[in-house]
Amino acid sequence: MNRFFFDTRIPNWITQFLSFWVLLFAVSPYAHLPWGTGYRYLAYVAVPLALIAFFYNINNLVFLKKWLYYFFRLINPFLPFLIGFLLIRLYYFKSLFDPEINFNVICLTVIFNAVVFSLLACYRIKIKKQYFFTACALSGCLFITDVLYTAYQHGVSIWEVRPLVRPYATIYGRCLAIIGGLTIIGAFCCRPLSIKLKISFILIGILCFVTSIGVLVVRATLFVPFISLLCVMLLQRKIDKRKLFLAVGITTFLALLTLTQTPLGSRLERGYQETVSTILNENLLTVIEKTRHEKKLTAAEEKIKKDLNTSMGGRVAVWTLATDGKINYWTGTGLGKPKYFIDVKKLFSYSKDYLPHFHSDYVQCYVVGGIILLTSLVITEILLFFRALYSPILLYLFFSMISFGLIDLGFLDLKAFCCFVGAWMIVSYWNLPVAQTTWNKINYV
Repeated sequence: MNRFFFDTRIPNWITQFLSFWVLLFAVSPYAHLPWGTGYRYLAYVAVPLALIAFFYNINNLVFLKKWLYYFFRLINPFLPFLIGFLLIRLYYFKSLFDPEINFNVICLTVIFNAVVFSLLACYRIKIKKQYFFTACALSGCLFITDVLYTAYQHGVSIWEVRPLVRPYATIYGRCLAIIGGLTIIGAFCCRPLSIKLKISFILIGILCFVTSIGVLVVRATLFVPFISLLCVMLLQRKIDKRKLFLAVGITTFLALLTLTQTPLGSRLERGYQETVSTILNENLLTVIEKTRHEKKLTAAEEKIKKDLNTSMGGRVAVWTLATDGKINYWTGTGLGKPKYFIDVKKLFSYSKDYLPHFHSDYVQCYVVGGIILLTSLVITEILLFFRALYSPILLYLFFSMISFGLIDLGFLDLKAFCCFVGAWMIVSYWNLPVAQTTWNKINYV
């Protein structure tokens, strides 16, 4: 084999499986697929096949240089977080490390996608935008159908299906919101696209948002429709003021309709009251400390404890635990479950909802790995933002995940993160410069 050219004669079925992964990310949280979730396909099928293709050209220096270039091109923004987690894991290597979040899988998801991305880029496997966004639309239909079937199976209305959805409604809702936004974006990103297909994409995307926000009542997804609308506006070379006004008007109308005609409105109002009644209460720390040391509460303090036994009140409670002076400022505790800091059965004795984690990417990272892990996450997010600056779709993905992670899990939610990285990989692939120009720079500069 000539050292200046690499062999592109790998079997077609390998390249087909590699390109198939980009369509599977959209169904990664769906539990009823015969091959399991998208992550399993990535780990057990796509990556092994990518490695076969890699070893097929292992003796070719040009190929190795090109493969490493593309590998680090995708993985670079994630490196601070990968390194930060590695340092914390090594620090707690000989002691108890139970972060609740499977950081190993999060890191492997990034690395696996980088492996697949580098092979896609090396062989310039053609992936049409229409196929990608059609997969998103079909995935949205699959999820919506599953929600309707779950309601029918249990004999409840769609407004009562939230506790019956598997995986948890919050996880399901976040993934569905990401997919819904991508489907709407696809209606304006794919060219040429028939009017019927464009309208279908828009309607499916809207139904995904209605299901996520109105039916599953996931508050963290409330801003995603507006982020997707902004992305669509940025994709237009010339913004028509009439179309902009119409789009904003329709989005606002649908938002008001969702708030007034679904359980979301009352849930938001209740969440605001729960937050105000707890986070602004000066006796909050006293109640938590008394509960921790099994001291008797006064009637007023018992009322505060009841307020903590709510959705937003529970978040305030675990966020307050993160201010515990016992947490090492630099390296955290290596523990990511509230039960390690207080008896959650006593603290949440009214609701019986024993929160398994700290309901925030940033609080979770601080408690587990202190400033080191928290800073590594923030730096990674900053790098992702700069990488996304010139790509509206990447900006959509980035800000959607940020909105999830403020009061819940975003980047630390395995299934949502799998959707995010899968979409990030393929959009980054589309944004690659012309192959010959890039490769000339690698070889001759």
